[in-house]
Amino acid sequence: MINKLLIGILILLIGVILLQTIKTRKMESYIQTVEKIRSTLYDVAYTISNTDNEEEIYSRILNTSIKLIPYASKGSIIILDDDNKFYFKTLVGYPKDLMNISFRKEELFINNIESKESIIIENPFKFDENFLSKRNINKLKENNALDISCTISCPLYIDNDLIGLLNIDSTSYNKIFTEEDRIFMNYIKNELELVLKNSLTQKKLRYMANYDELTGLINRRYFKSIFIKEIEEIKKEMSMLAIVAMDINNFKCINDTYGHNIGDGILKVFAQVLKSSITEEHICARISGDEFILLFKNYTLENAENKIKEIKNELRNLNLVNINLDFSYGIYCVSYDDKISLDDILIKADREMYKDKKKYHCNNEKG
Repeated sequence: MINKLLIGILILLIGVILLQTIKTRKMESYIQTVEKIRSTLYDVAYTISNTDNEEEIYSRILNTSIKLIPYASKGSIIILDDDNKFYFKTLVGYPKDLMNISFRKEELFINNIESKESIIIENPFKFDENFLSKRNINKLKENNALDISCTISCPLYIDNDLIGLLNIDSTSYNKIFTEEDRIFMNYIKNELELVLKNSLTQKKLRYMANYDELTGLINRRYFKSIFIKEIEEIKKEMSMLAIVAMDINNFKCINDTYGHNIGDGILKVFAQVLKSSITEEHICARISGDEFILLFKNYTLENAENKIKEIKNELRNLNLVNINLDFSYGIYCVSYDDKISLDDILIKADREMYKDKKKYHCNNEKG
């Protein structure tokens, strides 16, 4: 009787020890996984902090998440845009054609739950059929984007504002995500939200340092740094640049007559016309007050003059009550073999602009 009792106690002790050993090993494995995630995310955060490329930021976040979660083979990040719709920012394992699709919040899982944590969707196709529009379902089918067995979908928040969703997908029907995967994904999500917040904060600070708050054009300081690089480029390419200095006519009179709010509105309209008149390869900057600069790559004097005529015509067609929006300008062309400093280039363009300004005032006085 005693022997049986001792044997029972011994078996119980062995069971407790085995359970404790299993728990310890699981805990060690969990700690190792967390350390791996933390180390990987640290490297990602460092890389992201040194890039301005939004596409690269989201791509690194997605690829890292797929790498860290077992059985994950595909994924996507969709971000809320200004039109209050969600668009794909980056994809892994899916055709780029999906980038043209947009989603309303009502079509996403996040609209149907209150939790900010990740969730496992074991039958994504069924979920999509219930909530997505027929148009989006058909687009996903056309691109073979519904062959998913399981998804972990993570809402991304910054300062309690939903900015998007990170989706990690598995295509193995015998391998679905576990609760442990979801817990790890929540950890990854929390870390990534901090990375994104830091990245967006830095981006905002860089924008404030380089762009004019009122018009959205690059400012004088940033223009000069870009101009230096462009001068170096034309020497390498043996090409040329046309620099146009511009000053809005009678801007002080507009401010004095209609007030600074109207004056600010005029500056915004003028900047918008300039931006819409040039292609991405060219540069537009607000230097100060009502002074602006255009930099045209591979433009001759004649090319620049023709472009200025187009801009003036567009300004004439604006429906601005009692305000005739016009400007004086000066053009200076720089060739690859010119021996002239950046400041002297700007001075020469300014001189030409003031000559034009003088003609404008003389003509008005005669009129």
